[in-house]
Amino acid sequence: MSDDETQRLATIVRTMWQPIRLQFLTLDPTQVDIDEWALGYVQGFMTGVLREFDETKNLARAAQLAQLSYRALFGDAHGTRQWERGRALRHSEFFLQGLDHGAEEALRWLQAKKSPVGLLEHLNK
Repeated sequence: MSDDETQRLATIVRTMWQPIRLQFLTLDPTQVDIDEWALGYVQGFMTGVLREFDETKNLARAAQLAQLSYRALFGDAHGTRQWERGRALRHSEFFLQGLDHGAEEALRWLQAKKSPVGLLEHLNK
């Protein structure tokens, strides 16, 4: 892999988790542990970023980038558990609602620079 490609992938991973981490500044990240919508939002946001960077054609690579982002956001062990939990919840109505909202917010953020606050708003209800 070239240095340019490595840098591009690092940018994608940072783009996937940093906006969510900023929302955690006023939240307890463990709230995501007990809220299916919130976990769906996180996964959806990351999926939206992958789509915008045209990284969804190779599903194995997209999954690897998302897993790296989960570990960056939640820590190694907890990030891996959250990733697995999200995969297990993929048929939950609440998870899917969060997934859609997160993906939409990622695209608005990347295309129009509208700050993502959906997770913050949801968990502060």
